[in-house]
Amino acid sequence: TFTDKVEFLQRDIDAASLSVTTLPGTIFYQTIVCVRRFPVDLDPQYMSEEEVDGLEWIGKWTLDGKKATKRVGASVLEERTVDSERERLEVLRDVFRIDVLAEDARWIVGRVPELPVS
Repeated sequence: TFTDKVEFLQRDIDAASLSVTTLPGTIFYQTIVCVRRFPVDLDPQYMSEEEVDGLEWIGKWTLDGKKATKRVGASVLEERTVDSERERLEVLRDVFRIDVLAEDARWIVGRVPELPVS
């Protein structure tokens, strides 16, 4: 029977993750991609109180390979380039709030997106 309920078990998620990160030609095989969204406070100085009330803006940080970019709308507020695995782990921790243990960096060794160790 057909149901609109979708169920994903952890083993399904693990298998799908392994597939998309080890299949040559896919973006996740070739690079590290990460996105974190964050709320942005609107400045009432530029808009009337009525326009600001109820609006919620979202900014985002993206990591695509060696480049981390902070954007709000079309504006780039900050860019960082990482040149080593140590720097990438720092950006993952400080910007994306992902705590990867230094010893776990060994799992990227030999893979396409690996950066030099420093």
